[in-house]
Amino acid sequence: MAKKPNNATETDMHMVVGMATTVWGKVEILIQDAFVQAVDPTGIGSGAAARAFWEVVSFKGKLDMTNAAMRHTMKTMPHLQARWTNLYNRAIRESKKRNELAHGEVMRESKNNNSGTITTEIVFRPYWFKETFKGQDSRDYEPLKRTAQEIVEFITKLSTLTRDLKVFLSDLRAEQLESLPEQLERRLDSAKSRVRRPTTPPEEPSQA
Repeated sequence: MAKKPNNATETDMHMVVGMATTVWGKVEILIQDAFVQAVDPTGIGSGAAARAFWEVVSFKGKLDMTNAAMRHTMKTMPHLQARWTNLYNRAIRESKKRNELAHGEVMRESKNNNSGTITTEIVFRPYWFKETFKGQDSRDYEPLKRTAQEIVEFITKLSTLTRDLKVFLSDLRAEQLESLPEQLERRLDSAKSRVRRPTTPPEEPSQA
């Protein structure tokens, strides 16, 4: 019996996987912006902060470093802390799905229905399988797979996350700019107090 296509085509699946990867890149850039803004709200040392951010290899490491900087920055901004916690948790959750898409492949599956019709389905399978054992035999497992619709839903969540990160960083910037002049003046006074001024050496007695 001829096989009938079902759901997304291979082209559709490759397209949504590529879109998801692209939108995830925007999430990482915004996490970088969050780290830079937390470390240096003036922007004077933003290049150095961004360079340090990308030296951390794993996304979890980058995110945890950013979280630590954010917690320090928001010590006097309790009204923003809950919002950041929400964004942080969402980024962790979505990063796990992103890892699936970064380590897998598009596959064509064929199924023989009870009616005798063979249908095909295009799915995305990570290279590791999430085994859900149904009995004593460990070979009886249900491999992890993602449909095109699930990936589209993932893209929507990432897009919402990028939007919320942008709004949060804008609100944080407003708070930082309000208190920045006072902080800079305080730090400048502190820096001046630590400067060691050269002392004038005693004059040698003149020779008659």
